[in-house]
Amino acid sequence: VNALPEYHQVFTALVRKIATAIPGLNGYVGVDVIIDNGHIYVVEINPRVTTSYIALREILNKNPADLIL
Repeated sequence: VNALPEYHQVFTALVRKIATAIPGLNGYVGVDVIIDNGHIYVVEINPRVTTSYIALREILNKNPADLIL
């Protein structure tokens, strides 16, 4: 969250592509990526809460589930 603001538009386009490619995704979805020389590679898509949820909660200072609901 706000870690790589220079990639905001690229990540926004990426999540839209993921949502189109995998219909039915709903709620919290974790997407692991690798950025190498400006290229973004999707490593894994987790349609569930992952350990990153804990860090997200700390960064937002709010329970992300509240935002989903």
